Amino acid sequence: MDKNKEIAQRMRGIREIKEMTASQVAEKIGIPLGEYEEYEAGEKELHVSVMYDFCALMDIDLTELITGKSPKLSQYTIVRKGHGVGTDRNKAYEYHNLAYNFTGRKLEPFMVVVEPNEEDEIPLSVHQGHEYHYCVEGRFIMKIGDHEMVVEEGDSVYFQSRYPHGMKALDGKPVKILVIIV
Repeated sequence: MDKNKEIAQRMRGIREIKEMTASQVAEKIGIPLGEYEEYEAGEKELHVSVMYDFCALMDIDLTELITGKSPKLSQYTIVRKGHGVGTDRNKAYEYHNLAYNFTGRKLEPFMVVVEPNEEDEIPLSVHQGHEYHYCVEGRFIMKIGDHEMVVEEGDSVYFQSRYPHGMKALDGKPVKILVIIV
């Protein structure tokens, strides 16, 4: 079964267990009802920001939504190079959670790969919390609200996630970014 549909089924099941309507969830996470229903039906690619807000609302761990399993480790966890739970639910970005098996996380660390895209528009997301982006490899345009900036290897950006934000790889090459969501 398609991973997006598996996550969508878990979303619906969790929402029903919490005895909430799709309309209530959509309103609380700040997206139109029709869009939420498309996510829950597995018809629309899930964005990490939507999953993150859904998990915060439902008081569950992001790992549970993505994998169907609860994180188990509480003292430490190690994720080896090139590993991590993939959460690439949309075509714009490929996310790998770098602490997926640690229970009670206070932040979500991801290694994000942004593939080059010929389209002019930068896909934007909005959610609660703060984010820190550190450019590991390549260059990208970072848009936050009405501001756009070029971010290069070694540069970092910290911002409030409630402002529309997104990234676009430059130079026709993928960019690798360490993203921490708090």
